[in-house]
Amino acid sequence: MEVHHHAHTARKKWTHYFWEFLMLFLAVTLGFFVENQREHYIENKREKEYIRSLITDLARDTVNANIHLDRNIRKFHGLDSLVNFLYTEGPIDSARTFQLYDLSRRYARNISRAVTNEITIQQLLSSGNVRLLRREGLYDSLVLYQLKKELLSNELSGYEEIAEKIFTGNRDIFRMKGYREIIMKSDTTFPRSYKTINLQLITTDKDKLIKYAEMVETFRAVIGAYTASLNNVKRAAINLLIFLKREYHLD
Repeated sequence: MEVHHHAHTARKKWTHYFWEFLMLFLAVTLGFFVENQREHYIENKREKEYIRSLITDLARDTVNANIHLDRNIRKFHGLDSLVNFLYTEGPIDSARTFQLYDLSRRYARNISRAVTNEITIQQLLSSGNVRLLRREGLYDSLVLYQLKKELLSNELSGYEEIAEKIFTGNRDIFRMKGYREIIMKSDTTFPRSYKTINLQLITTDKDKLIKYAEMVETFRAVIGAYTASLNNVKRAAINLLIFLKREYHLD
């Protein structure tokens, strides 16, 4: 009968287990460190991409604001001239009729609305991506800028509402044919062009002209408020641009 003898394995020293544990611990720690660094790199890259996109949007907003500020300021002063001609006492001769048509055509038949870029800032503020913005004060600056744009939007609603009333009022005073004739003659012949155009108002009733003038004054005041709000948006955009370029060292 065979007898099997079991070999006895020597017990490992505690230092062996210690080194195994240490190696496992270091491997896990290094893995966490590498993963953390990778996530930090990705988030930093995404932050820079958002900032560059935001800078592009803000630069466009600034250019757009300048264009519409210029147009609305000219409209503001042009409507003042229209009101003065409407309030002028005395007969409405050919020269005055031409001025009324010309001023109305240029300043009381359209609006100039600025459009701001919303995609990047909305992606940042309405999602978890706002956590990527680590510069102190940046989040507050973005919220403030967005608030100024919302105020501008509110002013625009009033602008569009009174504009519709003005456009309706124009049809009670001016003939479309008169507008077309002035456009065809072009401004190069001004101020003698009124002599070659037979312009007539639909009405010369003083009360109706005064009522229209009062409406134009309201339109002008609303444009003034919209222009001031647009200028606030422009200043906020410029300040935000300066902040971003300084903090992120971007040209």
